[in-house]
Amino acid sequence: MIAVDDCVIDKELNAFIQQLITSGHAESDAVAAARADTSLDLLIPVCPIRSYQDLRYANEQAVRQANATGYFPIIESDDMDAGYVDFLYTVPVSRRLLRGPVAALSDPARRILRWKLAQFYGFRNQSVDAEIMAAVGKTITDVHVVTDTKNRLVVDLALDHGAGQLQLRQEPRRTDIPAGYQRGPTDQNH
Repeated sequence: MIAVDDCVIDKELNAFIQQLITSGHAESDAVAAARADTSLDLLIPVCPIRSYQDLRYANEQAVRQANATGYFPIIESDDMDAGYVDFLYTVPVSRRLLRGPVAALSDPARRILRWKLAQFYGFRNQSVDAEIMAAVGKTITDVHVVTDTKNRLVVDLALDHGAGQLQLRQEPRRTDIPAGYQRGPTDQNH
């Protein structure tokens, strides 16, 4: 499922058209020039529609009623089986790989989808998502692994021979046992 509105899908295209019109081009010429530029709005976020049999971490009834964060229910129709959209698996896909719609949501369903997306992304760190999406399609050309001043593992990826960079950080794993806790059986005879 495409996880954004049409206006977001064509955001760069629409901005380019407006820029051309503002600089004196006729609207029809501006639209034609924008449509000919295949670099505009190249990636579109999509997420899978999954079967309820695949649902593991949320209550099925809550997902079916659009009450679970991170999911959107798909009601069975002539075109689609019942299922759910899992926003955790949203990935950018090249616009050139997408073909016409199989089905479309009603206006009330679109409003609920917008709310569910806003709810889900309200809990996410957008800057990290943007960095990862910007790295899609680039080639990792160098890797450095270090520990930073906060003792976090840092994997520094050079992309396309220095044209881009992505840093991944991980909190250190706790190797000591916190006070009051014990690993393994509590019976010392085992």
